[in-house]
This record gives sequence, C-alpha cells and structure tokens, in this order.
Amino acid sequence: MKKNNETGYALTRRNFLKGGIFLVLSGFTGIEGQTKSYSFPEKEVNKNIPYKISGWSGDNYDIAHSFRDGFVPPMPKADEKKDLVVIGAGLSGLTVAYKLRDRDLMVLEYDSKTGGNAKSLIWEGKYFNIGSVYFAAITEDYRILYDETGITPRKVEGPVETWKIGNEFVNEPFEDENMAGLKPNLRKKMICLKKALKNIYDSDDFPENPYENTSSKSLALDKITFAEWLKPYINEDLKAFMDTYCYSAMGGSSDTVSAFGGINFYASEIEGDTYSFSGGNSQIAMALVKGIDRAGKNRIKTSSYVYKIKQERDDKISVYYFQNGQARAVEAKKVVIATPYFIASRLTDGMSDGQKEALRAQQYGSYITANLRFNRIVHSSSYLTTTPDAGAFTDFASVFWPEHPGRKKGDCQIITCFAPFKDPVMGRCQMMLASKEYIAGRIVNAFEKILPGSTKYLEEVYLTRWGHAIIINRPYMYTRWLPAIKKNTGSIYLSHSDGQGLPAMENSLGEAFRTVKEIQQAE
Repeated sequence: MKKNNETGYALTRRNFLKGGIFLVLSGFTGIEGQTKSYSFPEKEVNKNIPYKISGWSGDNYDIAHSFRDGFVPPMPKADEKKDLVVIGAGLSGLTVAYKLRDRDLMVLEYDSKTGGNAKSLIWEGKYFNIGSVYFAAITEDYRILYDETGITPRKVEGPVETWKIGNEFVNEPFEDENMAGLKPNLRKKMICLKKALKNIYDSDDFPENPYENTSSKSLALDKITFAEWLKPYINEDLKAFMDTYCYSAMGGSSDTVSAFGGINFYASEIEGDTYSFSGGNSQIAMALVKGIDRAGKNRIKTSSYVYKIKQERDDKISVYYFQNGQARAVEAKKVVIATPYFIASRLTDGMSDGQKEALRAQQYGSYITANLRFNRIVHSSSYLTTTPDAGAFTDFASVFWPEHPGRKKGDCQIITCFAPFKDPVMGRCQMMLASKEYIAGRIVNAFEKILPGSTKYLEEVYLTRWGHAIIINRPYMYTRWLPAIKKNTGSIYLSHSDGQGLPAMENSLGEAFRTVKEIQQAE
C-alpha cells in the first residue's frame, strides 16, 4: 500500500443452533481461550431481548454445497452469444466490466446484490457497510476511475485508530505522546516495532503490491511468518494486538500469515493515510454498476449461479449457470472469472493440474459483521477500535465517523463489529447452524464489556455472514502459489484480489486493471 504512484497498489485491511447440536467452536476470534465444545439447545436461546435482530444476509451455501455433494446439473445449449462474460460482480468483476463496457458483455453474479464484499444497506437514508469499510492511498489509475464514475474519496480525519488497553482507550497508540502513559515494557516494544516498520516502509525492499514488481529481498519475507519477523520487536502484550489485527485483516494469527503480507498491511496502517467514500466502499461498486448500465441496460444478471465453464476452442467458451431455478448457457469469446480462487478451480477444466492444485490449496477465513444501531452516540474516540479482550469480535468501526469525525451528540450511531473465526471451517458450520439470537447475543454482551452501559441504548443488530471472504496470506503465497496460479489459460482470465494474496479494495481494482490490459494486448 505504500506510495502514491501508478504501479503500486495501496493496501489495507478490508479494503464478515437450533436443537441439541454440538459444535466444536473456537469463539468468534482467535483471541479467546482454548477451543471448547458447546451445546445450544433451543431453551438456552433468550428471545426476550430488548433489541431487534435483522438481517442474517451474506453468503448462501445451498447451491454450491449441492454441487460439492455430487449433484450433476444439465448442460443446455447456449441461448445467447457474447464477446465477454464476467463471472462475479464484486469490485474486480465490476471494474473489468466497466473498463470494457462498450463491448457486448454479460456479468453473472450468484448473489441477489452486486458489490461482493463491498455491499451496504440503508437505514433512514444513511448507508452502512456489511463488508469492507475503508481503503488507503490513491494511485493515479484509481483517481481516474473515481473521477470517471463521479465519486470522491474522503480522507478519514483522526484519531483513526484506538486500542483498548486494559480499561483505557488509547488513541493513535503509536504516536509518541500517546505511548507515554503505557507500561514501560509495552512502550519500549512499541517504539522498537514502529522504528522497524518505518525503516522497511521507507526502503526499496518494502513488500508492496503488485508483488510481481517487488524486490527479491522483499520476496524472501514470504518464506517466514509475520510472527517470526515480529519476534525481536514485540512482547506478549503487543502480540495480542498484532494477532487481533491479523485475524481481522488476513484471517489468521501472526503465526499463520506470511511476513510479506503482514508487513505490507501493518506498515501501511502505521505510516499511510486512511480513506473512505461517503457511505463506505459500497459507493464505488454502485458507481461502477451505473457506468455499466449507462453503456447498455440489463447486462448484469444477479441470482445467477455459474456451475461450469467449458472451452470449446480459443474463441468459443460455454458458460453454464442457474437463474431462477433454470439451467441456462451463454457462449462467449472471452471469460473473466472474478471470483475467489477456490471457486475458480471448480468451474473450468481448462487449467493445468498445477494450477488447480495451487488454487485448491488456498485457505479462507470466515467471519461475521454485526452492525449495532444505537439511539445515541455511545463511542466517539476514533474511527476504528481494536479490542483484543472483547472475545466475540476483534475490532469495530464507527460508521459515520468519516463524515462527522469526533461527533459526541446525536440520535443515532451505527457501529460495525468484525467477528472473524479462529477456525474458519468451524466458523462456517456455526454460521449455518447457530441461531442469530445466540450470535447477536455474544457480540452484544462483548460490546457491553468493552463499553459498559452502552447497550441499553441499542435498538437493532444487523448480522451478515461471510463464509470464504478472506484469503489467508500464508507463507509461500508469492514465491510458490500465486506464480503457479497466474499462468495463461487461453481466453479465460482470473481477476480477483486473491491474485495479490491480500483482501483489499485496492487489490481488486489493481487485478482488474491487469486483466483488462491482458485482454487488450491479446487482441
């Protein structure tokens, strides 16, 4: 994420039981204690709660799991022909379609709404995000795209981040004046870490994206974990905050993620700026949809689940999908698969065994977002707050802060809590089986623990589940897996933030720009 130039991507994070069923749970985050076994009989669910629970939107696994479990779908003849078919209407897919909008194209999206992880909802005319909430530095390519689509990024005014340390909220904890009141051992380690991050951030060997343009010295960081790199600079107290950040941003602890990815994200958090759109990251997705529609109506088909891509010849690719319960097919000259990589591996046979192996080797974090709507301002310290002791979530964002920083009075505040699972597989099980009362209750109780007295003003909780939202940036992502994946596949292209190994809005856009360039150069 580092610098404002035309070749570097700017990165930051985020740029989400009924009956006597037993689940092995790890809690919502990796910060809680050891894994336990819990029972959730219906009688234990308290439905006499003083707040409304809405939503439970997000990922729906039913169709995908039917294929996984052996369902053999029909293969109908194509009833349409297109120059280009884009699979996936997240930010990368929408950006590809927007940049190539003057072509005869179709976009197929399995969800009922476009945007991928950059979706939002509206409450009394105010947007709030159910996925990614902010991004970082703006390169020239991004600025041109924002100008074309008529949206203006807003630099988030500080304090941008707060750490909950014991009973205190410490704003901008790495600022020298704010470290003064910390415990001596923690302060000493934070000074060491800040210096180490700044040194590597300012060097020519900063591990930035696109990783293809980085130095061999920075790529060596891909062969160790972030925890290994951090070891000389942190103690146990500081590691708790690093792990909390890593779970939220990259789906795993510092012991799991690569030093390349960890340094890329965290150094950029410390040294760079933070941006948002009025209404959140969903605004770029909505602007892209409008741009695509202006060039030709009804080309984005939602609730359309693609289950097979078959390349007949170089300029003839059959794409099979379900729409409204009916199997359909479209013939295309080119196809862009703008989905998470683990899905791409299951769609087409036109990849080498090495590519498929590398695609299927990727692991994904699962998480829940809970938007808590209060009838007054309950927290006004900063935009983002990191909370290792919360247990049920890692951090939260004050939705209206970018437009009204520091506002202390008002009749509404929406706070977005991010609740990643320590064990993603068990997390996906819980999201399918647990009651929303149980999940909301844990998050609300944890929020009350962090801000005593706040939840008496809580009116509504909106839950969203994300089953495979964050690719886990494990070691050898850049030196083994991605080089094996990103090979020419004829007229089928991959375009997703997974292509840079880190879940960020900027990576989605950057990979889309790369894909568009490859398509144009091939012609």
